[in-house]
Amino acid sequence: MNFFRVGLLVEIEEEEWRITTISSKGIYGLRNDLTGAAISMGFGELTLATGRTPQLDDSIRSLGSLSAAKNPSAARACLLADHMRELVDGTPPDGGEPRPQYDLSLTKAQRYQTKLEELKSLGIPMGDRTLRRHVSGYLKGGAAELLDVRGHDVIGTGRDA
Repeated sequence: MNFFRVGLLVEIEEEEWRITTISSKGIYGLRNDLTGAAISMGFGELTLATGRTPQLDDSIRSLGSLSAAKNPSAARACLLADHMRELVDGTPPDGGEPRPQYDLSLTKAQRYQTKLEELKSLGIPMGDRTLRRHVSGYLKGGAAELLDVRGHDVIGTGRDA
């Protein structure tokens, strides 16, 4: 599932940028046609920067259909994606009102520590490095990047806590 393609013009911070490359690792190269400036970013960053967050929601919904097929890794990925999105843009997992403990004015460290505690209380313990890896994956490719493809379902080991 790819919502961006080479040649597409996107608006970021009131400037038009053209997608010029897409690497095999999901990094998008963009060039400003007016200034010649170049930037690169992952899928999640590009999605958020262009205001296309419903597309991240679409990637979560598509994984939801996998979970209906009794795929525990897809169900886990959907759950984690909701929580990673809250860390990235403040949208709570239930889609309701933003929660003050995840306000973007707080430091990442504060928000991440709160999320670690919340996930632990939900039976999904993990360490800080694992959480950061999940956020990075989510920014790179949405919920699909959170799929556990190791052949068994593990919801956080807590080993790096």
